[in-house]
Amino acid sequence: MSHESIIQLMIDKGYSDLVGGGDPRDNGELNLAILNKYYSLNENSSVLDYGCGCGRLALPLLEQMQGAGKYVGIDIIPDLIDFCISEISTIYSNSQFIRVDAQNSHYSKWLNNIRSNDYNLAHLAETECQSYSLITAFSVFTHMPKREMALNLNLLSNLLQPNGKIILSMFLINSFTHSCIESGISMISFNRNSFKLNQHIFYADQKDPMAAVGVTEDFLFDIASESGLTVTDIHYGRWRGRPSELSFQDVVVLGKAAHLPDNFNAKRYLDMNSDLPWSPESPSGLLDAKLHYLHHGYYEGRRSK
Repeated sequence: MSHESIIQLMIDKGYSDLVGGGDPRDNGELNLAILNKYYSLNENSSVLDYGCGCGRLALPLLEQMQGAGKYVGIDIIPDLIDFCISEISTIYSNSQFIRVDAQNSHYSKWLNNIRSNDYNLAHLAETECQSYSLITAFSVFTHMPKREMALNLNLLSNLLQPNGKIILSMFLINSFTHSCIESGISMISFNRNSFKLNQHIFYADQKDPMAAVGVTEDFLFDIASESGLTVTDIHYGRWRGRPSELSFQDVVVLGKAAHLPDNFNAKRYLDMNSDLPWSPESPSGLLDAKLHYLHHGYYEGRRSK
């Protein structure tokens, strides 16, 4: 079956509406563009698509991967996983789709047909520790309660390779966000009263709180640090009412928190990376080498020994 036929089937079955609506082709291409902005796919890439839905990202991503590497899509809704297995895995042999066992009040009516062989994320994190060079979670943390956000980010950190990246989308709340909401220009109005009851967490709809969840930036940085991660990029989205060519939601990029290896040798690091401008004979150059490794070299996968 062609991509166009699969996309039309997503629409006809109502699966596209289930995962947020809009044109599944456009949404998939947009998320792929975000991925390509922050991560360079190669033949060895191993991708975990957390919250793969009906495969909107999987289709263009697997086409770009051209049969190389590994793609695993996971979701909590059985019908979506069954759809991806029957329509996408049959085309791309380097793809796998897994239903993970979790509950969510916003999606409760679709969480039927639970199977005994379903995984949970903790099991996956244990059996595939450090297996993935890229983990995506588009519009997943926007539907989670506070405790599950911290737990899930920690589990994703366990699944991530040392030089890998996590790319996720969220609704981040800061002072600028509050001004946008209060001035009426934001497209989503998170209720400030909900913050008083749930520190760091804001809900747009008190009757269906998991429909759209916002979190403070302080909370994001705290749970990232507790999970051994560091935030390397944030791109703010259009939902605030300000133009953005990238995404409706805010895009957050994380990597493993850098640390100097016990046997790190700054002089040797400079000798092995001749493009760096500092002298290995200068104390200040050796300090710059250490800082470069922590801020850049670690994430670029540069050799340090």
